[in-house]
Amino acid sequence: MRIAIVVPYLAKVEGNKIALILASKLAKNNEVFVVSYAVKDSIIDEVNSLISPAKFFYQKAISNGRYGIRFAIKYQLLKGVDRKMANLLKALMPLDIYLVISNEGHWIPIYFDKAYGTKSALVVMELHDHGFISAGNDPLRFPILRTVLASPAYGLAKVIEYKRFKSFDILFANSKWTQIVFQYLYGLPVSGILFGIDTEVFKPTPSKFSEMNFIAVPTISLKKDYYGRRLISKLAKDGIPLLSYGPIKIEGVKHLGYLSQDEMVKILSAAKATLFLFNYEALGLIPFESLACGTPVITYPKQGPLVELSDNPNVIYFREYEELLKNCRLHLNSAKDEMTINKCRESVLKYDISKVSVDVEQLFQTIIFNKNKS
Repeated sequence: MRIAIVVPYLAKVEGNKIALILASKLAKNNEVFVVSYAVKDSIIDEVNSLISPAKFFYQKAISNGRYGIRFAIKYQLLKGVDRKMANLLKALMPLDIYLVISNEGHWIPIYFDKAYGTKSALVVMELHDHGFISAGNDPLRFPILRTVLASPAYGLAKVIEYKRFKSFDILFANSKWTQIVFQYLYGLPVSGILFGIDTEVFKPTPSKFSEMNFIAVPTISLKKDYYGRRLISKLAKDGIPLLSYGPIKIEGVKHLGYLSQDEMVKILSAAKATLFLFNYEALGLIPFESLACGTPVITYPKQGPLVELSDNPNVIYFREYEELLKNCRLHLNSAKDEMTINKCRESVLKYDISKVSVDVEQLFQTIIFNKNKS
């Protein structure tokens, strides 16, 4: 099969790794292309390394990768970039199928003539409920006013998105939570869930941190979770040894800053537990990565992490601070033995990206066979 994996805007590897690794896995038995409109020049080599033996095609390299209102208008609302993306895909014809794994690129099918016979597929990522939930929970940015102003915009966005979603031949969701919300809002069928983790990378790894007794605190999900930040500060004041990493430093907590993937694996492997706090997560990869490294997870009982992992005994959910404090102390005072490590890891092996890629390949073969048969 000739397959294109479409990621219109590649400003960072983080957040796009599933798409890139999936391309690499599919390329073992197929001719696969990763297609982008813009890619940050500093990550081109890393992208090529991750997707090998797939091939990388892009329109332009950029020095700064930025998100925001201007980005959303250009890449998610207007059609110009998607028209150019369609042209990039046409240059690779014949293609059996192209798969968009992004919040961008949703206008592409309207510029791709059905006469080509190429099937189009989309992985639905974050829906608009993400932005509106985040806005409503932001105590520093006029939540009531923002919610009132956002309500009509939400309705308009749904009208636009419905047309775009319906233009794809096949729809996937990146999590059960997204599937549930998507089917409720739009009433369109979802063929399956498409996400995975690289368990060859995320695995129990000994390091200098292994002798330390601490709770790991990834902070990338804390940008809009002001309540979570307060909980973490309170834990630190109550004597819980925490080790945080990522973009946000919290007072009283030892912070390692941004970590390479290898260093992150070491932290997740060495921790007694990973504390994953967030405002909104349709999926939340960090709990899966932590479990793959053999470490239990403590998190909120809501959204993606609850829907995906509610039956996983290695994930602890809390509602009140005292419950959180108790569970942190319990993990810190208990030995993380081989049985615990193995149970955590075994519980998420079914999400391994290699297995997921086989399932996706088989589905694509069925779709293309049926297309040729008709």
